[in-house]
Amino acid sequence: MKKLVLLAFFIGFATLSYAQDYTDIVKFQYNRATLGNIDNDDETEVGNANLETYFVIPATPKTIFIAGFTYENTRLS
Repeated sequence: MKKLVLLAFFIGFATLSYAQDYTDIVKFQYNRATLGNIDNDDETEVGNANLETYFVIPATPKTIFIAGFTYENTRLS
């Protein structure tokens, strides 16, 4: 019962809080690393590209839904 009261209090508090007025629309990230092997001189390169796109769907003047797409590509060579 104590957990239920705490959960109800948390949900009530969360609905009264304010959020930021903006969101990131597009994020692009590219990482590249070289992994060396201890036993021999072979090296492995790891490349990772990540693209995220978000858009806002207004439901009411005070409520919105945030939807989006994520594309990720990891490559070993």
